[in-house]
Amino acid sequence: MALEKGFCKRCYKKGEKPNFFDVNLQNEISYCPNCGLKLSSKAFLKNYDDFFLNKLKEAEILLFKNRDYVKSYQYYGKIIDIDKNAIIARYGRILSLLYLSTLRRSTFNESLAIFNAEKEKYLRYNKTLDCYLLFINLCNEALDKYHNLLLTRLSYRGYLYDENCVEVYYSRISEILSFKKVLSEELNFIKTKNKNLEISNILSIINTEIVELEKKLAKQVIDVEGIVYKFNKIGKNDKPLISHSEQKKILKLPSFKCFSLTSKRTSNSYIKNKIYKGINKNYILSKVAIPIFFINTGISAVLYILSSCFKDSRQPLFILGTTLLSIATFLAICHGIYNLMCRFGKTIFLKLLKSEKRKKSNKK
Repeated sequence: MALEKGFCKRCYKKGEKPNFFDVNLQNEISYCPNCGLKLSSKAFLKNYDDFFLNKLKEAEILLFKNRDYVKSYQYYGKIIDIDKNAIIARYGRILSLLYLSTLRRSTFNESLAIFNAEKEKYLRYNKTLDCYLLFINLCNEALDKYHNLLLTRLSYRGYLYDENCVEVYYSRISEILSFKKVLSEELNFIKTKNKNLEISNILSIINTEIVELEKKLAKQVIDVEGIVYKFNKIGKNDKPLISHSEQKKILKLPSFKCFSLTSKRTSNSYIKNKIYKGINKNYILSKVAIPIFFINTGISAVLYILSSCFKDSRQPLFILGTTLLSIATFLAICHGIYNLMCRFGKTIFLKLLKSEKRKKSNKK
């Protein structure tokens, strides 16, 4: 007996946890066990697929378009709470956590811990190997973005500002290296499972990057005062153990502005903490547009009433009311356009997931 999950839209109340039920594919007609609704079995199955596609779409918009990484992490977590086998949500949760990394506190180790805990049971799920390959590419891209900015933020002309910067530099290089090694292992796994997938290029790139990162860990670095540092290993609490020279090298550096990770001192400027792009400004505008619309509309209505009551001030009150209403209308239009762009824009994971479902239905 072929059973798959079904979902009834009629008895589902938004905000509550949905009740899914088993649908027998051998029966053309099925009934909702909660409200008794009679529908075709395929319709209940489609409702189930649509429910998760909509949820995943909302989460993907938060992650990739709005860049609200905290909310996307929480949203993907809620999807997993509803269905622990929502593999795409597990990919999205790890990516969201990766993008929560800042210069002073990275979340690479936490992301990798979840990755390692879930890869065998969930992430490697055969039917989503295309999505898994995309996920690995996106993880690698996130790591590269961080790596490319790391030395630039912490140094002047390749010389690190101080010992704190040296510690952060070696810590992040080590964390990125550990993550990339796991990505390489997973690409080799995909290669054994599906030889049709083209992974040789990305595998070669990651393996080359691993070698370069290992060289960076083995290489000594110098701070702006000429002190030479050497990385030994990662110690307790994931902190790097570093040794340094007693004598300073003589550096001929021009006058420059010194930056610091530790404090906002007058002599040292504070190094920016943010690495990845922040929340999309259009998303923020979209969030405030509707409240402003109602506030401005209300004020405009009051001004129009006052303009009819006070003849001497009629014109300025009318102009002010019209101006506020115009601003409200403009913001409402912007809100609508942005939301339409998000809803009907290109997706990343869902495009592959829908393609997989089409293949599955064609085989049936």
